[in-house]
Amino acid sequence: MLLAVAPPLFAAVDRPPAPAAAAPGPAPAFAPFKCPDGGPNGGNAPQAMARTAGRTLVLCADTEAGEGRGVVATGVAIHEPAAPGAQKPIFAATDDTNRLRIESVPDQGFALTFEALLPVGGSAYEWAPITAFDVACGPDGCSRRAERCALSLSSSGRRDLMGQVRQTLRGGRVEPSVAQRLLDDLSAQALLGDDVAAWTVEHFDRLAAVAPETKAALDESRSLLARARAAGCEALVPPPDRPVITTTPAERAALLKEKIAQKRAPGNPAPADPATPPPAPVVDLESFGWLVGGRWEGQGKMTGGGVLHVEEVYRWGPGRKSIRFQARNAGSKADSATAVEGILFYETRPAKVILWNVKPGGGLSESAVTRADASGAEFLGPDGRVRMGLTHADAQIRSVEQLQAGVWKPVATATYERRPR
Repeated sequence: MLLAVAPPLFAAVDRPPAPAAAAPGPAPAFAPFKCPDGGPNGGNAPQAMARTAGRTLVLCADTEAGEGRGVVATGVAIHEPAAPGAQKPIFAATDDTNRLRIESVPDQGFALTFEALLPVGGSAYEWAPITAFDVACGPDGCSRRAERCALSLSSSGRRDLMGQVRQTLRGGRVEPSVAQRLLDDLSAQALLGDDVAAWTVEHFDRLAAVAPETKAALDESRSLLARARAAGCEALVPPPDRPVITTTPAERAALLKEKIAQKRAPGNPAPADPATPPPAPVVDLESFGWLVGGRWEGQGKMTGGGVLHVEEVYRWGPGRKSIRFQARNAGSKADSATAVEGILFYETRPAKVILWNVKPGGGLSESAVTRADASGAEFLGPDGRVRMGLTHADAQIRSVEQLQAGVWKPVATATYERRPR
C-alpha cells in the first residue's frame, strides 16, 4: 500500500519508552524532504514512501488519473532523503507516451510497472502492462533492479494483419495517421507472439514510404518491442541457436555413396512418373528446418558473366513460428544497408508458407513456397523463382530463374555450404 508522505513523517519524534522494556534508540532525524524543483512534483512533499533494507525511499511523481493499484505517473523520481546526495534521484524517468504504475512493497522498496496504450482488445485502446522492475536497496546500495516481463495479454486479441499490411504498403506514401494506427496494431500483435508483425515494425521505413512525422511513432514502437524482448517476454525471444557440426568432404562422399546404394537396393520404389502431379504445397515451417543454423556461404555465376559470393543466416523466430534470414555480400558488415532481410511464415488463409523480404531498393517482395521437403524447396514470386536442392545436410545447389516468353531461363546458379557462424 502506498502511504501519503507529509513533512511530519520525516521530523524527529520523541517517543516515551515502553513500560516493560528499555527505551528504543533515537529515531533517524532528517529535515522534511521536498521534491527538487525542476523534477517531478517539484517543490512539493513526496506522494509515497517505502522501506527497504532498513532505509527509507520516497516517491516524487507527476501523476495522472488511473484505476487500480498504486500511483500512476508519466514522470517519476525516487530519492533517499537521508542520503548525503538526497537531491539526486536513485531512479528517474519521464515518458509522455507511456506511463509507470508505482507501488510500495513492505520492506522491498518500490515496484514499478511500465504500461503502454495499445489496441490490445481490437479497435479500442487500453493500458497494458509490458515490463516491471523494482527500485530497492541492498548491500550494493540503492538502485533500479533487473527488468522482467509483465505481459498479461489475452489471446482473444489476436488479429491477422497481413492483408492490411499488403494493402498499406502497395498504396505508395503512407500518411502519418495511417502509419501510427498500423504501427500500434502491429506492436500489439507482436506482443501477442506474431513475429511477422514484429519484423514489419523493425523494417517499416524500408518497406514503405513514410513521412518524417512518422519517425517518432516508429521509434516508439521499436523501443517498446525492444524493451519487452530485453525483459525476456517469451513472445519476442527466439530460441537459442543450435550448434552446427559441419561434415568433412570425406564424410560427404561417404554419405552420398550410402544414398546411392539405398536407391539401388532391391525393394525400393521406382522413380516417380514425370506425369505425376507435384506434391501439395508445404503446410508448415518444419520442412525448412534444415536451413536454420550456422552460416551459408554461396559462390556462383550470373548468366551475364557476373560472380556471386554471398552469405546467408537463418534463425528460428519465437515459438518456431517463423524463420528470419539475412543475406549479404560475403565479407560485408552485418549491418550493411545492402543486406537483404526476410522472414518465412505460415499464412493460415491461403494455407501456404510465404516469404517476405525487403527489396534492395526498398519495398516488400513476396514469394510463395510451391514445394518443400527434406531434399530442398522452391519459391515462386513475381520476379522469378528460386530452386534449392540439398546435396547433403550442409550443402545445397541453388538456381534463380526468370520467366521469359513462357520459358523458365536461368539467371544465376550457385553452390552453398554451411559453415559455423
